Amino acid sequence: MTKPIREYRFREIDGIWRDVRGNNEILADVLAQYSIIVDDRCQFARIYDYERHICFYYRVDGGLITLILWKIDS
Repeated sequence: MTKPIREYRFREIDGIWRDVRGNNEILADVLAQYSIIVDDRCQFARIYDYERHICFYYRVDGGLITLILWKIDS
């Protein structure tokens, strides 16, 4: 893997998980865009999408959800 394709940092704002890095995207919308289903009890996940050649890192820590997309070699 090389450097990340995209990085999100979500915080709960008024009951909605929003990206606080400037683009104000909603977690549910981003997960739906990539067809990812994550249980709310999940603390860490590494998900590979071999069709899109993307690896997703999902991590929950201290009220912050981090989602990082990496390009993987085909």
